Amino acid sequence: QFGHPAGDRVIKGVAFNLRSALRESDFVARFGGDEFAILLYKSNAGTAVEVARKLCKAQQESRLLLDGKRIDVTLSIGIAESVADDTAESILKRADQALYRVKSEGRNGVHCM
Repeated sequence: QFGHPAGDRVIKGVAFNLRSALRESDFVARFGGDEFAILLYKSNAGTAVEVARKLCKAQQESRLLLDGKRIDVTLSIGIAESVADDTAESILKRADQALYRVKSEGRNGVHCM
């Protein structure tokens, strides 16, 4: 509807909101397309769920404007906690499975695997 340049502006706005809501010790990076990866330093799954819900709420309350029109953007967040013998690939796979569960349940939410 708005084109690629507008999509890029939305992605930048979401990235700014994510970075603003996280601690200095946390890490956020665009993972591809409209996906981001967030690493929470010294956190467990319970803390990650709390942070994710906070991020969803902050994004929902955010005002992203394109050509003077407010664009509503929500977040779907899949969480995976690192456990012994995990690889980066196995953690990402679980986070991706959790993300798709959120999306299948209507989006704008959080799920932890």
